[in-house]
Amino acid sequence: MTLPRKVTAAIACILILAAAATAEDRWKTVTLDGNPDFTVSIPVKIDDYGGGKKSKDGNLMFFAVTAAGHGGLTCMASREAYPKNVTQKAFAAGLASEKREVFCKQNGGSVSGVEIGGSTSFDHNGSQAAECTASYTDSAEKLPGRVESEMVIAAPGNVYLLVCVTEDEDQETAQLEWATLWEEIVRHIQKSFHVPK
Repeated sequence: MTLPRKVTAAIACILILAAAATAEDRWKTVTLDGNPDFTVSIPVKIDDYGGGKKSKDGNLMFFAVTAAGHGGLTCMASREAYPKNVTQKAFAAGLASEKREVFCKQNGGSVSGVEIGGSTSFDHNGSQAAECTASYTDSAEKLPGRVESEMVIAAPGNVYLLVCVTEDEDQETAQLEWATLWEEIVRHIQKSFHVPK
């Protein structure tokens, strides 16, 4: 019996990067914004990296990694001020409720087929946080199949965001690769994301 090409590709990805998800020597900790209390663990082998001070597009960190040409993962970290007239307490209360799924919303005429894959609220380093995952198709992108996981932290003074996007040739393939490979890697990155108190 011949396995479908998508399944074969996913198995190849797993075999190639399985060690990266478990071996400590496959990860490195980077410091953001020059603050030793602001760190995140990312894969050692990446294709592109930008980190340090806040860039023109508002990101404090960016990295991209691919799995043997079978899709890729891009993650970005940013820090934003609380919306006008919104306190940390009020923002945190929203993250602790079903309102957290607002971060899964995808806008724009090129976006279709949005499926919310789940969301959760939790305490992260002493601050209220939430994570939401959605898959969708964005026809404006070179690789239109996407799964996006967004982690939001209501920390003292600022909101911190960690957005990770899996992308491939179509939504079904991106979902398969998320489930079989990238989700475990993204969860490691999210868990390691320490923000200033």
